[in-house]
Amino acid sequence: MKRKILSIIAAAVMALALTACGGAAKQVDLKEAYRQGMETILATGMEEPIMLEVTDIDHISAFYTGIEKMELKQLVVYMPPVDGFACEVAMAEAKNAEDAAALAKLFQKRVDIGKESNMYPETTKMWQSNAKVSVNGNYVVMAVLPDGYELPDQFLAKF
Repeated sequence: MKRKILSIIAAAVMALALTACGGAAKQVDLKEAYRQGMETILATGMEEPIMLEVTDIDHISAFYTGIEKMELKQLVVYMPPVDGFACEVAMAEAKNAEDAAALAKLFQKRVDIGKESNMYPETTKMWQSNAKVSVNGNYVVMAVLPDGYELPDQFLAKF
């Protein structure tokens, strides 16, 4: 009987320890994260890159083929007002780790296409050296900014 009680207590302590380590999943408002990222850029003395929020899924899926088929909790995309310039941020929250991995592949494909483009050599170079895809749990971020800009933590999925 004494062993049984000790086993139950040990199991309860282990369960509590695991709960404390895992903690609750942090909820991130991706529009707010984007805004904070831009504030970080401005704090360095750099000008804010000109990007507009894109909400039309048809327009987004032209660049991120397949994203329209994914069930995402959040999707925030900012692009330059003209095509052919490497200045873009896409942030999304997937439903689970498996979907986040698929989304990371989709974002990486966008980067790879930019890296291989030869239409504008300077833009291709920026995609090659400045683009990053980052994953943090179910959050996935793809960001590319012009030369001289440092990607803020929010654009590296460091929430």
